[in-house]
Amino acid sequence: MRLQAVRFFLAGVLLSGVLFPVGHAQQSTVAPEVAQAAADPIVGSWKLNVGESTNSTAESELITITRQGNQFQIVFQATQSNGYNPHYQVMTEMKGENSKLVDTDGKPMNDEWRVSRNQPNAFVVDSIGPFGGWKKEYAVSTDGKTLTVYELPELSSAPGTIIGGKMDSNGVIHPVHPVLVFEKISDTEGRTMSQRMVDSNAAEQALAAEKGAASAALDATACGMAHDQTGSPEATANQSTWHEYTCPKEYALTTYGFAITLPQAPEETGVIDGTQYRLYWNDSWDADTQIVVNLTAIKTPTDCAGWMASARKSLNQPLPAPFANLKPIAKSHEVMISGNPSIEGEFPGPRRTEYYRDQCLSGTVFHFYARWPPRQARPEIVNRILDSFRLVKSDVKQ
Repeated sequence: MRLQAVRFFLAGVLLSGVLFPVGHAQQSTVAPEVAQAAADPIVGSWKLNVGESTNSTAESELITITRQGNQFQIVFQATQSNGYNPHYQVMTEMKGENSKLVDTDGKPMNDEWRVSRNQPNAFVVDSIGPFGGWKKEYAVSTDGKTLTVYELPELSSAPGTIIGGKMDSNGVIHPVHPVLVFEKISDTEGRTMSQRMVDSNAAEQALAAEKGAASAALDATACGMAHDQTGSPEATANQSTWHEYTCPKEYALTTYGFAITLPQAPEETGVIDGTQYRLYWNDSWDADTQIVVNLTAIKTPTDCAGWMASARKSLNQPLPAPFANLKPIAKSHEVMISGNPSIEGEFPGPRRTEYYRDQCLSGTVFHFYARWPPRQARPEIVNRILDSFRLVKSDVKQ
């Protein structure tokens, strides 16, 4: 009897030794994953604190980060005073791979992001665009209550880079790097805020579309002569043919158009990625007398701050290897035009001199192009046209 009892005791010990690890393993396959996902400091809804941020272009902004398997979904929504309310997202494993941004309709955008998780509470985003890119770090505080976005300084560390900033009384520019501070909010509050921003943006677009349809006859795509030309400085005896023309802006999500003064009515030529306007041209095919001025307004709404950062970076890109040792005759550079940063370049050639200027205003990139005979200074007619360009409110208002 004692031998049988010992056998039953040993069997019980062995059985419990086998069953306990199995049961423990079954529990650990679920609970730790759930706990880890819930504890991930970057996951959640983050609302912009405008008062704590510097150089914010948004009136309100929401970043939502969720974990989906091995990937993270990062959704950005913003409301801006200029009427352009960006809403886009990216899916990434945060392992440095290139990820395409998509808009609210799920359509791929031009830019790509390279997201890298460098710390448990932080990640870095490299934006890869046609003009270069920018680099920012997203870092969560140790208490998990705030997410701070820093623009990393290596973008402006190259010699000769022009940096935006404030000028002191001695004329010295002190760089200003935007710092955005986001506060963590509950998922419920995040979903409510997200839906409110979507509904508000949809209502604004619907109202704009309704008013646009009602005034389509007055707000046609083609440029028209300004209604009031009386008292214009162009109305002089020898320049009576100059008039200001206004061009509505149906190619972007704002109510802004532009006005420009020309000696002849502009012609509009549709292109794939924008609306092209022939502002001035003459009938001569002789390179010694030909002058041409064109303007292209890009259709795709653009984040002007990001565009300018990319453009600045591209100014300092080295020449490709075959041309690395060549000294260029001319080079693009940054200028301030009517208080707005712009990129321009003038390139003399044996047959003609070419000039371009790029500006991003109110969410739209404007590309000017001009050419004139070689070995001549820029014609006064070109300067006059360029200097007269200004942004104006369209008749269609949101």
